[in-house]
Parts: sequence; C-alpha cells; structure tokens
Amino acid sequence: MNVKSKLPKSVKLKTYLITILLISVIFAGALSYTIGQPYIGDVSEVWVQPPFHEASYVVGVYNSTFFYGMNGTTGKYEWLSADEESVINSVIGNATDGDTIYVKSGLYVLGATITDHSKNGITLILERGAILKADTNLNDNVIYISNVNYWRIIGGEIDGNKANQNGTPDGDDLNGVLMEQVTHSSVESVYIHHCKRTGVQFSYPCHHGGVRDCHLAYNGWNGITLGGNIDFEDGYAINNWVEHSSDVGISMYAIDTTITGNHVTDMDQTDGYNNAGWGISQEKGRECIIANNVVENVKKAYTISSITTRCIISNNVAKDWDRTGEYLAAIAVHGDYNLISNNHLYTTEATTNGIRLYGGTYNKVDGNTIECAGNAVYVGDNGNYNDITNNWIKGATGVRIVAGCDYTFISENNFDLSTDDISDSGNNTRYGNNLWKDGSYDNTPPA
Repeated sequence: MNVKSKLPKSVKLKTYLITILLISVIFAGALSYTIGQPYIGDVSEVWVQPPFHEASYVVGVYNSTFFYGMNGTTGKYEWLSADEESVINSVIGNATDGDTIYVKSGLYVLGATITDHSKNGITLILERGAILKADTNLNDNVIYISNVNYWRIIGGEIDGNKANQNGTPDGDDLNGVLMEQVTHSSVESVYIHHCKRTGVQFSYPCHHGGVRDCHLAYNGWNGITLGGNIDFEDGYAINNWVEHSSDVGISMYAIDTTITGNHVTDMDQTDGYNNAGWGISQEKGRECIIANNVVENVKKAYTISSITTRCIISNNVAKDWDRTGEYLAAIAVHGDYNLISNNHLYTTEATTNGIRLYGGTYNKVDGNTIECAGNAVYVGDNGNYNDITNNWIKGATGVRIVAGCDYTFISENNFDLSTDDISDSGNNTRYGNNLWKDGSYDNTPPA
C-alpha cells in the first residue's frame, strides 16, 4: 500500500513549507556570517607555503621599491620600507624568543648588518632564491649573532660582495655569518660566497653548534672557522662543499668537534691573510674527529698543529695536494696521541710527503694507502715513540726518519712499490715484519 498517497493534501503542503523554511534559515545564517565577518582563510595557503607555514613573520619584496614585513598570523603588513635591512632587523627586533622568520625569494641589498636583537631561539629561513647581499662599502658582517642561543640560519644565499668592501680580512668583521658567544646555533643549507674574510665564523666561547650542508665559495680567508683560541666545543662541520678560498677550507680551534663528510677543493685564491692554501686544519685543541672528507688541489690536505692531542684523522681521501716541498704533506701532524688511519692519499707532485709527523709523540699511522712522489711517511722534528703500521706505501722513499727521532716502530707495512723502503737517521727504530720492495717479508730492512 502506498501510505504517502493516502496523506491529505494539507499535510503535504505543510511538510513542503516547513522544509523550505528550514533551508532558508540555514542559508540566511551562512550568508550573514559571510557578509558580516571578513574571511581570513588559512594563512599557510595565502602567503606562506609549506613547509614554512608556521612562520611568525614573513619578509618579502613588495614592489620595485619597497620591502615588507608581514605578521605571519594576521597577514597584516607591519613594516614597509625601501631599506631591506630595516625591515629584516625590525622583524627580528619585534619577534619573541622561539619565533620563525621566513624571507621570501628576492634580492635584499643590505646597507647594514642583520643582527640578533638579543632574541633567542630564532629560526631565520631564506627561501630558495632569497639573496642577502652586502651593499658596496658595507664593510661589515652580513649577519652577526652574539650572546644568544639556539639560532638557526637555513637556506638561501649570502653574497659578501668582497670586491666592493674596504678593509683587510684580519679582524672579526667582513664575514658572511659571524657568531660569537653562542650555544646550540647553526648555519644550514646556505650558499655563502665572495666574503672578504670568512664564509661562516664561530668566535669566542661557543659550543654545540656548527655548519652543515652549506656551499662556501670564493671567500677571502677561510670557508669555515670554528673558534679562535681553543674556545669552540662540541661542534661540527658536516657535509659542506668548500671551494676556492685563500687560506683554509675548514679551520678549527676546538675541543671534541667533528669534521665529516665535507668536500674541500681548490684553495687557490690570493686575497687571504697568508694564502696558506690548506684544506682542513686543526689549529689548536684536542679530541676532535676529521673523518670521511674529500680534499683535493690544496697545499696541505689535513693539518693538526702542535697544541693538539688525541685527535682522529680517518677514512679521508686526499688527492693532488699540488705544492711541493719537504715540509708539505697531505696530512701533517704536530701533536701527541693522534690516530691517522685508513686514509687514501694520492698525488703525482714531486718531493711532497704523504704523511708528516713533526715534533709529536705517541702518534699512530695505521692502515693508510699512500701514493706520492716524495716520502710516503716522514718523521721529523724530534718526534718520538710513533707507530707506523699496516700501511700500503708507494713513494720515492717509503718511510723517512730524520735525526733526533727516537723509538719509531714500523711493522706490517707493504713497501712493494716504493723506490726505497726506508731512510732511517733516527735512534732505536724498531721493526716488526714488513713486506719490502725486494719481496722479502721480515723485520730487517733490505740493505
């Protein structure tokens, strides 16, 4: 039976009218909200693209003349100026600790340094295509962070414009990024180039911070400097590409710091402090790790200096350290209790050394592959109690020990392809079994 057909016409009409009335009320309410209130929408969809949708402030190019600073929550333009540095510094100055500031793509020519404004925990994100460029005669750092903690600078590009800066790179300015007396702060994934002094420098007491995944090129002094007087601790330089600096690719005055996964090449510029042309240097410090790096086309690939102890140089590759001389080497160590192991060193340059120990004691050279046209391993400058073991050695001389060096231990090395096995002017040199170039395997060097 069709019940619906049995209903009176008056009931059908009432039901229809009630339905129409309910629909009208709902529509009127929605229309009232739309007309009476502005539609804010999702901020992340309007002006901040993921994954940076939580930015507290956004900086961008407004038109050909002006730059803006926008509140990331309300979408309101809070600063509008023709001076890029004024907008960025105003945003940082009005931020609260822990804020994220997102700089959109565009060229920002800075007539003044970007500073921290005593804010902690700031994350400054430069979008791909965002360039912070030092204006002509800025004569200062592009970014300067001091006496704050937990800063992160991520992405984009910093151009030091060194050709148009005055001064020489022997002070603490003219860097791409200078961080002083900071903790837990980092520079990540930034292309930093043509700075008069250094791409990134941590100076004075700093700890738990560093540089990772950056590209540093054509900087006048160093690509990266960590510390200044054994005052950088528990830090790192990881997975950076450093090229075409004048003095050192990565330099550290550090304790318990790790330098790993970096590619350092062509330290060949001539506008640095002394144009040393080194790849990675441990100037002062202790208990650091230099591992899994590639260094090529430099004067010295890895250098550990005299006030350095208990460091590890391991699993690195050095190719074509391209300067000759008795005191130059792929790895040069002037310190005590250091381990140099499992490195691959190769060059065709005449007279240069593979590994040079000078003035240090109780160092261990173990498991390296060394191929050079000079001394594969050189022990000098009163270095005592050093062990040379388990290496594959090819050089004009396999191991050279000069006068004044005592108690060197040489064992389980392969001298098969060396022109001469040993040149020993030291005292009390001890031998285990080695494979000598004449094919013998024993503890007595061939005459």
